[in-house]
Amino acid sequence: MYIPHRKVYIIILTYRDAYSVGQLVTWIAKGSVIRWVNDNGDIETGIIRHYVKSADDFGFIDPMSDIRNAYVRITKISNGFDTAIKVSDMIMLINDFRMVED
Repeated sequence: MYIPHRKVYIIILTYRDAYSVGQLVTWIAKGSVIRWVNDNGDIETGIIRHYVKSADDFGFIDPMSDIRNAYVRITKISNGFDTAIKVSDMIMLINDFRMVED
């Protein structure tokens, strides 16, 4: 397929990955409360918000961006601070049952 001025990438998206992306989209649409296991093994709780450009830039992403490179803004319930987790990392957390809707 030819798309002018665009690079076309062939990616493998497994059924499990697609299911996890679907869950993530649903949680964002609902503004769900989620729980996840952080890098230290602690359980964190937060309110999922929206896709953002990066962990440092909470601006909205370009609609033509690769969603795997975007981040998701989450407001932690424990302290009220915002954090951002990369979508590709969230997919792995969901796949491994280390991120769930509360």
